[in-house]
Amino acid sequence: MKKLITNLKNYQSSIKLVFFLSVSMIVILELGKLIKTISIADIKNGLSQLTPFSIVIMFVLGICALIPMLFFDIILNQEIKSKHSLVYILETSWIINSINNLVGFAGLVDIGLRYSFYSEDDKASDSMQGISKVIPFFITGLSFLSLLTFLLIFCFPTSPSIEKFWIVLLGASLYLPVVLYISGHPKLKFFGQLARKRQLQLIMASTLDWLVISGFFTLIGRFLDLEVPLYNLIPLFFISMILGMVSMIPGGLGSFDLIMTAGLVNLGYATDQVLTWILLFRFFYYVIPFVIGGLLFFKQMGGKLNDNYLGMPKTIGHIVLQNGIVFFLRVFGYFMILSALIPEEIAGMKWLAGLNPIQGHLLWQFPSILLGSLFFLLARFVKRQLAISYPLAIGLFLTTIIYINLGNLAIPTTVLLGLAFLMVIIIKKQLNRQVFIYSWEDKTRDALVFMATFVTFFSVGGKVLIHAFPKLNQVQFNYFLFYWLHLFFLAFILVAVYQLVIRRASRKKWLIGQSFDKERYQALLERFKVQSSDASLAFLGDKRLFWYRNHDEDCLVFQFAVKNNKCIVMGEPIGDKSMIEEGLSAFIKEAKLNNMKVVFYEVGQETTLALHEFGYEFIKFGETAHVNLSQFSLEGRKGKKFRTIVNKIDHKGYQFEVVKPPFSEAFLEELNLISEDWLQGRQEKGYSVGFFDKAYLQLAPIAIVRREDGSIIAFTNLLPTNSKEESSVDLMRYYTDQSQNGIMDFLFIKLFLYFKEEGVAYFDLGMAPLANVGNKDNSFLQEKIAYLIFAFSTRFYSFGGLRQYKQKFSPEWSARYIVYPKTTWLLYDLLAIYQVESSKIKDCSQSCIQKIK
Repeated sequence: MKKLITNLKNYQSSIKLVFFLSVSMIVILELGKLIKTISIADIKNGLSQLTPFSIVIMFVLGICALIPMLFFDIILNQEIKSKHSLVYILETSWIINSINNLVGFAGLVDIGLRYSFYSEDDKASDSMQGISKVIPFFITGLSFLSLLTFLLIFCFPTSPSIEKFWIVLLGASLYLPVVLYISGHPKLKFFGQLARKRQLQLIMASTLDWLVISGFFTLIGRFLDLEVPLYNLIPLFFISMILGMVSMIPGGLGSFDLIMTAGLVNLGYATDQVLTWILLFRFFYYVIPFVIGGLLFFKQMGGKLNDNYLGMPKTIGHIVLQNGIVFFLRVFGYFMILSALIPEEIAGMKWLAGLNPIQGHLLWQFPSILLGSLFFLLARFVKRQLAISYPLAIGLFLTTIIYINLGNLAIPTTVLLGLAFLMVIIIKKQLNRQVFIYSWEDKTRDALVFMATFVTFFSVGGKVLIHAFPKLNQVQFNYFLFYWLHLFFLAFILVAVYQLVIRRASRKKWLIGQSFDKERYQALLERFKVQSSDASLAFLGDKRLFWYRNHDEDCLVFQFAVKNNKCIVMGEPIGDKSMIEEGLSAFIKEAKLNNMKVVFYEVGQETTLALHEFGYEFIKFGETAHVNLSQFSLEGRKGKKFRTIVNKIDHKGYQFEVVKPPFSEAFLEELNLISEDWLQGRQEKGYSVGFFDKAYLQLAPIAIVRREDGSIIAFTNLLPTNSKEESSVDLMRYYTDQSQNGIMDFLFIKLFLYFKEEGVAYFDLGMAPLANVGNKDNSFLQEKIAYLIFAFSTRFYSFGGLRQYKQKFSPEWSARYIVYPKTTWLLYDLLAIYQVESSKIKDCSQSCIQKIK
């Protein structure tokens, strides 16, 4: 128990937050359950049997019946010496008892709410001890009254059908002495050590509580002219309550009803009268106090939670409200369109009958279709929190209200729209974003909604279409053609208005990241001794950079390209790895303000796990290979295959050489010819790999292979970010007639030996995309999709044999991932990556561009 109290102290604030949120959900769910299970018609029928005066009396007495329970919490706060005011105690006690009556959860709600409301931060142990002492006494009154009832059933002519349950009353009566024994135990800090005076107060309060409850139930029967003898009714009531509690069902719902109904019917009362009696008891004693308690709960906890927990409840409330508005706008727009397409069907719904005041020809119902479509679009804008949502909402709501009231007044619909607009006003401060990008996901969703609308039209209201169009044998062809021209014209107007609003919302362009700044970037690399191969790709200038700064200093940078509404980040964040979470948070937040999503491509496990904390999903996309140069050698059995390759090339008189910059124009032109021959007229690939660019090649040494005559037949450029820890190369190109001569193997082997002599620890062989991805029976569906997309859509670089080729050098493999937000569709994320990878390179050297042309 001490360990439990220590944990409660450590996590007190979190426990209270979770508990309050849980109770909030329980209250909401229970209200929904009550709406479904309690028949309004049955309540009306029951109330119709009462006079208005009786109804008022029952309402007042139902509320008063809960008052004795309030003494429990007054006594509890005296026991724990709390500083809460009497008003606070009474209000919270009402909340606790009214909710617990209906949703007890075996006392969890009872104990949890009292701990949350009354415990103080520095007295968690005292609070739990006080609660443990007081809680057991809440049903001591029932135990005491059960003892009295047990004795009375043998003194009065109680029905044998009730008397046979005497064992239930006797068992319940034993509860009181057990509690008194435990409560008075001097060695029990929990449940024990309660003063006799406090015990007596609690027993009296509990006895009064159960007397009032049973009296209220009896009184309802009297109001219904059901005068059951008390010597039968009271024992039956307590027996039903006890068995209901034993069933562990909140409030004894079900068990109490069943036993009480069976008992009264057995006494000769009509089933419908008994059910009405129980229903009215439930309604006035449980439901009405529960509704009042629920309202008090949200009032009490709303401000408290918001102040204590960094405004989280307010934020959650705004999110719920925003999603509620979006849902309403979509549903309302849906019915606006259907009111024009199938007016006969919609007219049957009273609350929607006023949506389309012009019940005439389909052509004249066009405004409903247009307004409904704009409501769909407004929902999209509100979802993206666009500032344009508010002025658009003003115009759209005003126009719609005027339109639906052109015929008869549509008061219910007008009120509904007014309430919806009020909700828009409440979230106005959230509608502060300026950038709108109509994402592929949003277009697909909206298209599906429109398709569903018209499918509904054709399936439900197909007959309207038949009657709407004139029959060919009754009209001239010119009239028929004129009719269809009108339809196409109206469709054109609809699309034009829709596109006009989208263009208006899309005027502001995204502002995220900066173009490549070489000096600033190199300063960051030098400051943090960056050793990542991916860092060299930024020098290509085909990506934007997002800088994360701390104390006015550059700490981290992300290189990315933009496609649709997605920022496709290439590789790992570059810079201070200790700031990765802060950098990710800043980038994601900046993208969110621009209504963009950030997708990470080819990142390692550490970054993937960090992003998972931000709610990201991930799939494995491939593996990257690193050769341990300290273990690489041409000697021995393992090196035999490499010696053979080197000796074969050496015998041809080929020579390996590393040339350092700056390079002459003639030298680069010679390399360009090799590159063009290797490309075979195909487009350069960029983004995640380098491309032939003279400025880029000037940044680092270039390894070449020469023939005996000195001409170059192959080359590869070393990365500008190479270090002693890790080095690599980018382009590796050669004349295609040399591909069968093992020139590529020769280059790699010579590079390994060169870097080993330079003291480099590892050589990065680069990615093997799709290596061990989606090719197993139990692979994730997302990985199988990725495999299919890239395996069948890659037009230039073949990924299939990369892993097998690199495996010959016995590298160490590590996984690389695509990490994407949950709110995006993986299919479109992969499509965006593919398009970025396949984008036409704009920064090639002029000679390269001319040659490709």
